Amino acid sequence: MRFTARGVSVDVVIGAYNATTRDFLSMLPLTLSLEEFSGTKSKAATSPRP
Repeated sequence: MRFTARGVSVDVVIGAYNATTRDFLSMLPLTLSLEEFSGTKSKAATSPRP
């Protein structure tokens, strides 16, 4: 999986396949809009699935 922001990319390998991981991978490719979380430098995004 590759995360890209502001021209910088980070590649990540996902292991430990289980039902939650398979569900997440089934949503890929995925584009999310990040927003500030709780007035900190942390960011959060809403999942396209409830």
